[in-house]
Amino acid sequence: MRALGIFFATWLIAFPTWADEPATTDSRAEARRAYKAGVAASESGDLAEAARSFARADELAPNATALESALEAVLRTDDAALGMQLVERAEGRSEAAGLAAVPRARAAFAGRAGRVNVRCTEPCSVTVDGTPAPSRVFWLAVGGHRFRAEAASGGSARPGSEKVVEVRVGVANEVDLTVDPSAVAPAPAPGPAPTVAPLDPKTEASEQSVLSSPAIFFVGVGATAILGGIAAWSFTDVGSIHSDFEAGSAGYDGSPSARRQLDALASDGQGAAARSWILLGAAGATAVGTGLVGVFVTDWGDSSTPTIEASVGPLGGSIRTRF
Repeated sequence: MRALGIFFATWLIAFPTWADEPATTDSRAEARRAYKAGVAASESGDLAEAARSFARADELAPNATALESALEAVLRTDDAALGMQLVERAEGRSEAAGLAAVPRARAAFAGRAGRVNVRCTEPCSVTVDGTPAPSRVFWLAVGGHRFRAEAASGGSARPGSEKVVEVRVGVANEVDLTVDPSAVAPAPAPGPAPTVAPLDPKTEASEQSVLSSPAIFFVGVGATAILGGIAAWSFTDVGSIHSDFEAGSAGYDGSPSARRQLDALASDGQGAAARSWILLGAAGATAVGTGLVGVFVTDWGDSSTPTIEASVGPLGGSIRTRF
């Protein structure tokens, strides 16, 4: 572990040049973030994550330092597939041919992983052992693996598009999968446009009949009469309190109790007067509102309109009023 710490400390000092330069592209900026994630993972002891992050950084922006960091990290893990993928990547680039970790990684992983080529008859997505495949050509550890293809648009794949393949070393591991084009789920048809139900004429007529009913008018008349009666009683009460006040003033003897009695009567009189004027104003407003309802809203109908009929019979004329 001490040697491992010295190794990653060395890579922290020899930080890739593109990681210190301002990012000129989205991939370069993403590569810088991936490399920093690899450094953080290695410092925490998660070498598998460090190897993946360093490999991702080199994939986004090829760099010998990032690639060798990935190789050194994967040598300390058991990920033969990633190790051979990195070896193949390094051997295909002239600037990485001299990396000391390449021959060590090949010796460690060459007999433990095989190269796989997946082909589909139609555009599809591929999973390997339930995990999305990284590409169409990649490395897998030797042994049996389950491959499955599904329509790229998300439709169901037909039976037969799933295979279990024994991955071997030194042979062409070709995996041919099929997807039935008819299995692709069609786009859902647009639903019918929402419609707004027209207002039922009977309902509308019913609402209008409630508002224009003469009963509303007569309720207003009753409310006006009640408020007017209460206002009249209140003014009568004001007059009674005033009479008591005048009588008390006439017999006032200057005593504190007489003074308190007169003050109480004065206060009661003021309160009663204010109450009376409020009641009178409410009665007046109700009367005005009732009158407006009766004139502009109430539907009195033909039979409710008083008419005067005149007729002349054999015994003379007569006048009759009809309601």
